[in-house]
Amino acid sequence: TLPRIILPPIKRDSHIILDLCTATGSIERWVVPQSFGKLEYREARKSGRGDLWALGVKAGTNRNIKIGGDRRNTMSKFVTIKDPHRDGVRV
Repeated sequence: TLPRIILPPIKRDSHIILDLCTATGSIERWVVPQSFGKLEYREARKSGRGDLWALGVKAGTNRNIKIGGDRRNTMSKFVTIKDPHRDGVRV
C-alpha cells in the first residue's frame, strides 16, 4: 500500500518535509526537494494530512518524530499504542 501523510507538510524554501505512515506501520520523515522534479515538488506543496503519497522520495531519514506536547500523548515511529482512556497515543 501507499504511505499516508499524517501531519501537514512542513514547507521550506527549496524543499518540503513530509511525515508519513508507511506500509510497515512505521512513521518516517521524507524530504522532497525542488530538484526531485516539478510535479513531485508541487504535489508535496499541495498535499495535506490524510493524503496518500505515491511519488516516492529522494531523501528519507529514520528518526524519532515526536507528535504532541504531553509526554503521555506522544507518538514515536517505533512503537505506538492507542490509549483507550485518553483518546491519545502513548509510547
